[in-house]
Amino acid sequence: MRLPLVPLALPLLLCGMGAACGERGNGSPEPLQPEARALRTSMALRGMRPEVAAVQQIRADPERLEAWVDAWLDTREFGATLRDMHAEQLFLRTDVDEQVPPVGPLAGFTTREVHEGLVEAPLRLIERVVTEGRPYTEIVTADWLLVSHPYAIVHGLPFDPEGESWQETRWGDGRPRAGILSDSELWRRHRSAGSNFHRGRANVVSTVLLCEDFATRDVPVEGGIDLSDELAVAEAVRTQSTCIGCHQAMDPLAGFFWGFRHQLKARAIRTAYDMDCQWPTDDPEPLPGPHGSQDDFCYPLRFYQPELENDWIDWELRAPSYFGTPATDLADVGQLIASDHRFATCTTRRFWSWFAQQPVEDVDTALVDELTAELVGSGFDARALVRAIMLHPQFLAKDGALTTRPEQLARTMADLTEFRWDVQPDGPNCGTECWGSVDLTVSDRYGFRAMAGGIDGITVLTPTHSPTPVRQLALERLASEAAANVVYNDALRDPQERHLLELVSFATSDSEALVRDQIVALHLRISAQVIEPDSPQADQAYALWRKVFDASNDPRRSWTVLVTALLQDDRMEFH
Repeated sequence: MRLPLVPLALPLLLCGMGAACGERGNGSPEPLQPEARALRTSMALRGMRPEVAAVQQIRADPERLEAWVDAWLDTREFGATLRDMHAEQLFLRTDVDEQVPPVGPLAGFTTREVHEGLVEAPLRLIERVVTEGRPYTEIVTADWLLVSHPYAIVHGLPFDPEGESWQETRWGDGRPRAGILSDSELWRRHRSAGSNFHRGRANVVSTVLLCEDFATRDVPVEGGIDLSDELAVAEAVRTQSTCIGCHQAMDPLAGFFWGFRHQLKARAIRTAYDMDCQWPTDDPEPLPGPHGSQDDFCYPLRFYQPELENDWIDWELRAPSYFGTPATDLADVGQLIASDHRFATCTTRRFWSWFAQQPVEDVDTALVDELTAELVGSGFDARALVRAIMLHPQFLAKDGALTTRPEQLARTMADLTEFRWDVQPDGPNCGTECWGSVDLTVSDRYGFRAMAGGIDGITVLTPTHSPTPVRQLALERLASEAAANVVYNDALRDPQERHLLELVSFATSDSEALVRDQIVALHLRISAQVIEPDSPQADQAYALWRKVFDASNDPRRSWTVLVTALLQDDRMEFH
């Protein structure tokens, strides 16, 4: 039987148990308490609550924070955090978009496995560069990539099915090798439709890597251009003075992407396989989607074609160059980006922006200069930049709590309660494109990622860093499910094997003192808060536990309701 949800107003009652209620964005900055520093840095780096030992040690000696930050930087969860950050900035995790179908040689994979196996590839490259201490510039200069089994099948790359789930390989189709700039899945996500001529792709590079968004330039546009005529548009951007201001820099950068397909729609692949990849001679181009031959719609896809690299000439567009600097191909562009001072400062802005939840353009220039010196001085070791951010007084100030992102919430709940919000959303007739299991916390197709403050990468492009009713509703449901899971399992285990409730016996004979000791331990583990058994916070929690127990005579129900409440504490939603 499903336990009733804890009322939405209960977290307000428990604000006394947390430390962030009413402390966001008011007054001059003041430093966080040591326990709160442990909570903020652990959540920022790993998306998990700090270990009990970390809270106790940092509380006793705040200087111990540095050692714990170093330890947390060396965890696999930090790698997951890096993927989360770059997925948000590159808009890659778009499960609401049309997916590459698991047909042909992909049969046997779920749609989710194909989706994740494709979109995570550039993120895995970035993660490896950072976690192995390689120069961050390698994300645009690497001559290798990491691929999953689905990625290798889709793009015709070598892969050992008996080996690791992500394997290093190299492109062999004639494309220039330039880290993520060479990645097919990045440019399949950022399509070039109509007469865009890869300008959107150029703007992704300029915006994300250089913090120079062409779309923000204030350029008046004259009328009289037939936008339905691609040649007329191409002529206008080359000759009209109001267009030249943007296009004299954008079009030469876009010129390096002509070897990539403009777009590739999943329905074209499905149509191809419906026809068994055979085309009638009287209809040589039956498939939807431009810029491809008959052979390009069945796996492996031919997403890059060197023979198309100079097609910009046919449209009389500007010759490729990097902001006026001559370059031959994307490999040259990667090297030029790596040596561009804007790349260093933009990297600093992006990292601070993501961790401090502040718009990129609002990051203080003096702070950028300070942290960029740290990045450059370390040989572009992004870990050094992140470490400097974590230990910076402005990051550890109480001036505004940070929002717990959906990905952080999922990892936190799994760590605290062993609960993952996994469901099987497919019905019995899902056919050949079953999605498979879904974590509702970090899915938009079936779950609540955008509701919980995240983005879907297509229509919701900006995360929400403020409390909203739908965020609280999502947290309420997740907390209820996670609490029921951990209490049920802990009640069946020996105390030394339990996850949260290691002190009580789940019997009606448990004394008030024992219950209060368990409440103290829960506050330390869940909220990173040190309280005493007779503190006001313990009094409030015990009163709630007792009220449920008196009504049910069931200690498991009492603990479920209390843990549900603590998992909705203000310190869970913010840190």
